Amino acid sequence: MASKIETPCKIRKIVGPQYRTGSLDEARSAVVDDVGSIPLVSFDFFCQSVLPEVPSDAVKKNANDLQTAGVIQNGRWKAFPENPKSMKAKESDAFRPLKEIFDAIVETAQKYMGGRKPTVKMTCEPDMTPLSERSNLSRPDAHSELLDTKHLAPSASTGHVRLPSYWEDITHSYEFKKGDSEDDCYDVCLALVDSIS
Repeated sequence: MASKIETPCKIRKIVGPQYRTGSLDEARSAVVDDVGSIPLVSFDFFCQSVLPEVPSDAVKKNANDLQTAGVIQNGRWKAFPENPKSMKAKESDAFRPLKEIFDAIVETAQKYMGGRKPTVKMTCEPDMTPLSERSNLSRPDAHSELLDTKHLAPSASTGHVRLPSYWEDITHSYEFKKGDSEDDCYDVCLALVDSIS
């Protein structure tokens, strides 16, 4: 009778003291060591794998609505009259209009979504540090954040006021660069790893 070959045991750093009792920097290092390389995926792969399925005619209708509303003008987003790479503004300001675009798309798409409601909102506050129990001080350039959260405080006028962003409510973090060099791409990868660890 043949014996069963077992998979060799791999000791992970995130179960050791470096992760559990060390500093946040040591914990991040442990995560990066355990994960190894992180593959970059194409935009098409991201759309097919992460975003909800939307009928193609709804996308076309939504684009037409955005043009009618003036959000898209002459084939460009009105919020970006020029490419961010050409702007003199610092990166944090150059990409801030993405929230305006995100909100416009969500608003016009509602009539094509068959009653489905949005589940996230985009926050574009690169100088804000989301709150965390582990004192994660990384600041993503922007992030998608759950609308349904336990982080609401009572308010006399509206019933609830949303508290600052919490890492546990963030579904995606985004990092932006005006450049497109290999170093810029590497900086984005490091910032994204920093934000998830």
